[in-house]
Amino acid sequence: MSVLTQAPFSLIFDQVVKVKVRSVNAFGTSQWSDYNSVGAQIRSVPSQMGPLSVISKTETEITFAWSELTGALTGNSAIISYNLYWDDNTGVVNKRLASGQMLNFTVSGTTGGLPYQYKVSATNIYGEGQASEVLVSLASDVPDLITVVTTSINGNNVVVQWVAPFDNYKPILEYNIIFLTRNGQYVQASECSG
Repeated sequence: MSVLTQAPFSLIFDQVVKVKVRSVNAFGTSQWSDYNSVGAQIRSVPSQMGPLSVISKTETEITFAWSELTGALTGNSAIISYNLYWDDNTGVVNKRLASGQMLNFTVSGTTGGLPYQYKVSATNIYGEGQASEVLVSLASDVPDLITVVTTSINGNNVVVQWVAPFDNYKPILEYNIIFLTRNGQYVQASECSG
């Protein structure tokens, strides 16, 4: 089919492939048939996939989602599968993680602090389309819980202290502190950097 989209035929997407046929034997050549009125239409592999998005992640697990291809983006042929690839932290995004009709997938077994690369493509009966742009995602999570907070008096000031929690592979940008008021409400103090 790809030959028909190139010169000298130059058929375009969704155009009906029209042909005439004649036969030849030892006595000569017949007349050309009429053009077919229905039949095959030029189809193609699916279009390039849109971007992946991260739905959730921890240091050991990342969940991705992508949008379904519809209409002409499918190559005018049903999508057989979506294919998710990753680099398994090797730098080459060629290892297939999953293939099927899903629109999201959870990758397990990542190592905290390491960046991983991912891309997704779609396949129809004509082949696999171009993959999405590569997405790089660091295996990380929100900081661990601060377990012990202490307060002390230093002159006219109250000193609040804690042990910095494990940052889960993303530097802590700030700490938020709230104080319990006399009427039982919590009020946030100004944000402070760590």
